[in-house]
Amino acid sequence: MVGGSLQTVDQLMELVWAGFLSFRAIASIGVAQGWVQLFNTARMGIDAAVRASISRAVGANDLPLATHIATQSLVLNLVLSTTLMIIGVTFSEYFLRVLGVSEELIEVGGGYMKFRFVSTTSFAFLFTTSSILQASGDSITPMKAVALGRIIDLFLSPTLIFGLLWFPALGLPGAAISSSIGQFTGFAFAFRALFTGKSRLRLSLKDVPPDFPLWGRLLRIGIPAAVTSGERSLAQLILVGIVAPFGDISLTAYALSQRVQMFIGLGQQGVGQAAGVLVGQNLGAKQLFRAKATTWWALCFTSVISLLIGGAILAFPSLFLSIFTRDQHVLDVAVPWLQIMVFGFIAMGVGNVFMQVFNTAGDTIAPMLVTLGSIWGVQQPGAIILSSTAESVSILGLQVPVPALGLGEFGIAWAVILAMIARLFVYFPYFLWGPWWSKRIN
Repeated sequence: MVGGSLQTVDQLMELVWAGFLSFRAIASIGVAQGWVQLFNTARMGIDAAVRASISRAVGANDLPLATHIATQSLVLNLVLSTTLMIIGVTFSEYFLRVLGVSEELIEVGGGYMKFRFVSTTSFAFLFTTSSILQASGDSITPMKAVALGRIIDLFLSPTLIFGLLWFPALGLPGAAISSSIGQFTGFAFAFRALFTGKSRLRLSLKDVPPDFPLWGRLLRIGIPAAVTSGERSLAQLILVGIVAPFGDISLTAYALSQRVQMFIGLGQQGVGQAAGVLVGQNLGAKQLFRAKATTWWALCFTSVISLLIGGAILAFPSLFLSIFTRDQHVLDVAVPWLQIMVFGFIAMGVGNVFMQVFNTAGDTIAPMLVTLGSIWGVQQPGAIILSSTAESVSILGLQVPVPALGLGEFGIAWAVILAMIARLFVYFPYFLWGPWWSKRIN
């Protein structure tokens, strides 16, 4: 939980520093990070496959197999992350324009987005090494690695943005550069633990030559998880296109609400990943009752956490949002938007736990289908219908006819919550039904 929450500290602090530049700087960060998140989450499906495979091997007490999987996952991620980085840097400005945002936002966020794509390799290695260590039962080293990276980033980010000390003022690109340096430092810390025997697994260079059959198994498990994460990110980008006609202030409010949701979601995901690792190890050890009990406890924990955090935000939304912006026009839109989103936090937490448990158990198809149905069957059409005040809307350049209910930008927030709740009507019966615990992995 701590590690997951710390992963978003740099993004939240970027919004704080951007608030001292302009509200358009906040909006440009939100839009740029949407594309970067799409690329990163698509690759993170491999991390889900790594956690599933290693936790099963550890549960079966087959450490040589777990070590081999860990090394091969690093090699595979090097190939994938480098490819994604090249694509992202090359087409950054096109990705921004296709969403229909203003030229002012493109001018402010274009350079930032390029450097964010450069950092996808360090991000990939930090997440992969963390997944390896967590799946082997070590959640402390990844937390230390992330904390080290965030401390470095918290110092460097304002220094590079505003040109403090002897550094030049780089503006928003400075935030992306400092984040990359912090992530690489955290990866180096976790990488050292894996190769020096300070963890349960001790990686070796002799396992570096590609094991293509293993890559195939990791991709088979990971691609549905990648689709699950990737389609969420793609849906958020399309929401940007739906929000854009309401103006840059609404885009800023959307960016703020998404960062808050991401911060809380990754904390919840930490509970889910912990439950998933324990479920995978217990399934490997043929302990089905403990696997189920772990899931129920995780659901209780994340619901209580979501209730407490959501209650605090619901009671003091202006106080919380004023950390990022003091622009009253932005607050007038962002406060009710965030208050609406609070009502979906518990549903989001429960859904995160189920998704992580199923993925780490090796059943990545079910979460993919649930996410696919809730996003494209509920969230996206709901956002268009509830927010529209016209007879048609433009989505990625296409005019789509819709009925107009006229809730404005707040209809988008309600649509997101309805999709979160819809997933639970499938996840609970599927958890009780049971096919997820009989999936074969290795």
